[in-house]
Amino acid sequence: MRATADEAVSEMFESAFELAPTGVALIGMDGRFLRVNRALCEMLGRPADELAGSTSAPFTHPDDRPATENAYSHLRDAGTTLAVEKRYLRPDGEVVWASTHGQTVKSPDDEARYIVSHFLDVTAVKVAEQRHREASRLFETAFADAPIGMALSAPDGRLIKVNRTLCELTGYAESQMLRLTFRDITHRQDVDAALQHGKRLLSGEADRYSLEARYFTAQGEEIWVNLSVSIVRDESGQPLHFISNVEPISERKELQASLTRLAEHDPLTGLWNRRRFEEELAREAARCQRYAGRAAVLMIDLDEFKSVNDTHGHQAGDELLKLIANRIRAALCESDAVARIGGDEFAAILPNVGPEAVGHVTDKLHRVIRASRITVNGTTTGVGASIGSQTLDEDTPDPQAAMAKADTAMYQIKASARR
Repeated sequence: MRATADEAVSEMFESAFELAPTGVALIGMDGRFLRVNRALCEMLGRPADELAGSTSAPFTHPDDRPATENAYSHLRDAGTTLAVEKRYLRPDGEVVWASTHGQTVKSPDDEARYIVSHFLDVTAVKVAEQRHREASRLFETAFADAPIGMALSAPDGRLIKVNRTLCELTGYAESQMLRLTFRDITHRQDVDAALQHGKRLLSGEADRYSLEARYFTAQGEEIWVNLSVSIVRDESGQPLHFISNVEPISERKELQASLTRLAEHDPLTGLWNRRRFEEELAREAARCQRYAGRAAVLMIDLDEFKSVNDTHGHQAGDELLKLIANRIRAALCESDAVARIGGDEFAAILPNVGPEAVGHVTDKLHRVIRASRITVNGTTTGVGASIGSQTLDEDTPDPQAAMAKADTAMYQIKASARR
């Protein structure tokens, strides 16, 4: 019965050894394989008879052989458990990473007999770690050397990483920027928009956003930037940080402003041109209709201006036009709109002004225009003006009609003055 029980136990251990899902080997104290199981053969891609009697050196990656020898020497000398990660080479050249755990087995008289080693294939883990390291290295390189500003910021807005370009763009040293939040460098008029976009990212409503905003440099200079912001989350979906790309666009904004000014302003006087004036008049008409407001439209035509050009030349005429434009602008309120809509024609919109106040404004304009005189070759010259007006209110909502009526009134006044 005893022999049968021992045989049963031996058979169980034999099965456990051979059928173990991880590699198992018995290794002699000289480092040679005494026995290997099927899982280890599959891991190394080699049959048992090729491994038996051999050390692991021929199948070990050359760079890992010294560490392997040191590990087995330690086991032989100290007789302790030792764990090591190393690379094995399969016949096809494929590299297999294994986490190896060895334990010295001793005889009753404490003599080291052999080593039991377990081999766990960790290739997938190592490949993932390597890819993560490569991705991290690539990200670090791309982040540090990016030609545009880049920043990582915490969900509460604290800056936690900035690149060199962003520091150069804002004029801050890296150590200074890492003590700031995005609020500290963002124009107060642009903070709310950035916060709203950030909340949408945090809530999952959006994955990224783009926004044009103004930043302040360390020297207090205002600069325009285009922000492209995305969010990074952990495996559970919790937000980790924002990634921001910061592109300077001040030159582009200045060009846009310049083009807009050219498109909307009279190049000689700097006042609005006819197209921009008509746009503003349409907005004012809509406001009057919606809120039962009122405004006045003035059409201003200079009298005898042609004689200035004919007598003194167009350069003198241009000088007089610029002087009159400045005087009209100065005579009106900041909220009033004024434009040059033709050669010697001007127009104005007076918000919240009714018929009773128009006369006072036109009298003032007559005085400032007559007082706008230039001296050419010792001769002082100037002009007068004919000014027509029309009330714009909820009963007269058509801006073009109001402008036409003011124009008609102006020509009637001009015609009357000639009689």
